[in-house]
Amino acid sequence: MNAALQRGDGGKTELAGDQAEVGQSEGQLSRSLVPLEKATGSSEACGRRSRGVTDGTLQPTHSPSWEETLAVELQDEQARGDVLVLKVADSGSRELLAYYRLPVAHLRPFQHYHLELVQAHPVVPSGVRLFVSVVLKSSILPRQPCFSFTAFEVLLEAMTDPLKHPVGPLLAVARIVADYDLYRDTILLHSPSLAGIAVTLIPFPDPPESAFSLLPLTTHGRPQVR
Repeated sequence: MNAALQRGDGGKTELAGDQAEVGQSEGQLSRSLVPLEKATGSSEACGRRSRGVTDGTLQPTHSPSWEETLAVELQDEQARGDVLVLKVADSGSRELLAYYRLPVAHLRPFQHYHLELVQAHPVVPSGVRLFVSVVLKSSILPRQPCFSFTAFEVLLEAMTDPLKHPVGPLLAVARIVADYDLYRDTILLHSPSLAGIAVTLIPFPDPPESAFSLLPLTTHGRPQVR
């Protein structure tokens, strides 16, 4: 699943996700879908029309996945007090299976967050899990120290050597590094798994702001996913 939180001033927040482990109250398999909404302050946004919603899964499953884009607009002056509301529901009965309120104020603009959202559930001891990647984009590009530019965009058109047996969808991960030769020799050749993305676990219903804290930037950069 991919989703976008679009600001009315031309900036946007993008959110991309992979799968959720869910189950209905009676333990049956469900054809799950994810509605995307926004709430202001402590508003629960109950009864509001969803600003976007994924299709239901083709088959009933406890591990649904989505590859879609959703959008909702925010006003720039109100955005920091808004909450991104993600729900997992059964597409047939519309029964609510999980509910996540993600405060926009916890997010740093233009930083990629790869999150495992965990919501307590009476039927699922380990909690209902939704894997998402979130990027908050504002209308102003912040200038980074020691850089002569504020942003650039890269278009990936194709792979010269496609994988023969890919395992699921592929993610393109890009980094800006200070020394490519050093990065290749220390990371890519010896520990290629470190070049990917790391997922941060976020507990709900009260996600702590500290869970969104970022580690200091190193010469190996941070992964940017598209």
